[in-house]
Amino acid sequence: MRVLNLFVLLIGYVFSVSVLAETDIPNGSHEALAVYHETLVKEAEVKLAEHKQSLEDYEAHSYYYGRQGQDFQSHETANIEYYEEVISENLKAADYHRKMLVEQNGGIKSANVDNSDLTKTVQ
Repeated sequence: MRVLNLFVLLIGYVFSVSVLAETDIPNGSHEALAVYHETLVKEAEVKLAEHKQSLEDYEAHSYYYGRQGQDFQSHETANIEYYEEVISENLKAADYHRKMLVEQNGGIKSANVDNSDLTKTVQ
């Protein structure tokens, strides 16, 4: 049993590393992460619109679907809820990374130094 658990853990680790490698986002790049999450939001919005349209089509013509109609309706409703959650989570993540980017850049900008004394010559 322990060997199986270790095997599953190892497979999960390899999968997570490969997923992170596919994104090609450096760890400290908040701007890239914000853009990545915003891209995921746009993709999820497209999928959400498709599922909402499918549900509207079902509701307009539910008699076309026969016995599987209620399953279809339930499935589309679940998909809509899932994509709304994905959008919400990725918007939060994008906002977080935008705030971190502002803080990161703000720390650099707030280190303004008065260099007017440097123009004087030292004797």
